[in-house]
Amino acid sequence: MAAPVRRASRDGRHKNVKKCKIKRDGSKSPSLWALYGAPVVAVIGTAFRWVPGLSFTAQLLWLGAAALALYGLTALLARRDRWRRPAHAARRVMQGLFLLLLLSFVVVEALIWSGAHSDPDAPADCVLVLGAGLHGETPSATLAARLEAAVDYLRRHPEVPVVVSGGQGPGESIPEAEAMRRYLVRRGVAAERIRKEEASTSTEENIRFSAALLPEGPLRVAVVSNEFHLYRARLLTRRQGWEPVAVSAPTPYLYLKIAYFIREYASLVWMIF
Repeated sequence: MAAPVRRASRDGRHKNVKKCKIKRDGSKSPSLWALYGAPVVAVIGTAFRWVPGLSFTAQLLWLGAAALALYGLTALLARRDRWRRPAHAARRVMQGLFLLLLLSFVVVEALIWSGAHSDPDAPADCVLVLGAGLHGETPSATLAARLEAAVDYLRRHPEVPVVVSGGQGPGESIPEAEAMRRYLVRRGVAAERIRKEEASTSTEENIRFSAALLPEGPLRVAVVSNEFHLYRARLLTRRQGWEPVAVSAPTPYLYLKIAYFIREYASLVWMIF
């Protein structure tokens, strides 16, 4: 607590007057806290960088850390008379952009959640399982969840063929499609029901390249993927001229679900615009 000071009054007597702490402009503002939070976000992004399939999420977090650091610098500049007005103007612009980003994030995430429902009993002409990364030759936890959902659907519909789609990425010893074929065969799916697409590197290519393995014309396709992925997969399936049937697989681990939903926001916005 600030020490009281003695100040002379008009009648010559002294009063104890408490010093008031004057808050300097920007000294405790949210923009300065953003400067403190930037390293934390950067560390989280670095941790995601080492998780297979989350490198894009890591890049988004690094971009967010840079934006926080830039926003925090406005608090430091606001302390100098020369830079006070430009710093305030920059802060207002960044606040406006952040609000627009937040609004778009809420709207897009609502769309993603709206497409997460599954209909495993609906009939289809074929099944399409989308790839999701390997550890060497072993399917990742995310991909294993998709394959288990596919096994369940194929057992319900024993006459339907299946296309497994996925090329070979960094850190993968074989194409994802081959690892997926092996997994399904081990789980009792007949090898003659399985067709492989081994060249794709994205969801758009998964669907476009898989079309070469299926009959031409309108098809009803059961698309198997995790819940965060199904909205975008449905849009791309309709673009191909097929009618999608969504088969949802749960995303393992809470941190993976959060990371993938963040990544899916950016992927969906990029696809739309």
